[in-house]
Amino acid sequence: MIRPRTVAVLLAGLTALFAFRVAGQAWVAFPGAFPRPPAWWPPMEAWFSGLIVYRVLLTSQVLLLALQVVHVVIWWRRPEPVTPRPRRAFWLMGFAASYAGAMAARYGVAISLRGGWGGTWWVGGLIPVVFHFVLAAYVGVWAAAWRNPVRAGPGAKLRAE
Repeated sequence: MIRPRTVAVLLAGLTALFAFRVAGQAWVAFPGAFPRPPAWWPPMEAWFSGLIVYRVLLTSQVLLLALQVVHVVIWWRRPEPVTPRPRRAFWLMGFAASYAGAMAARYGVAISLRGGWGGTWWVGGLIPVVFHFVLAAYVGVWAAAWRNPVRAGPGAKLRAE
């Protein structure tokens, strides 16, 4: 059984990692608003694929962070373990695995289109892909929280959805 506070702490850690990505990207996107990043800090091309207008992307990232924070607070305040929801857990875990797999494929395609692994470590969009894995892990933790049953005795039946 995963305790709600444990879930909250894991989700908070993953939220903090995603917030780091959003802040790191904004650091290079708005050069006049912040002190200049160090020379080793990746350029904007490493943080941003350009598929979505950056203002729209940043707005959606901030909204997602706000939802994640609310979700963390809900788990933190939960007084007791959740009743298992196997179907919910199944679909959430399936989504997390599919999402992570799609991001791995995305990175493989990007590397092959660029002609291989040469160049700097962020070539091919590694930074966005890594943080998509962070988001997939967030959903995976959420799924695990719904999957793990409350320990009830050998003959106890779990409530069906």
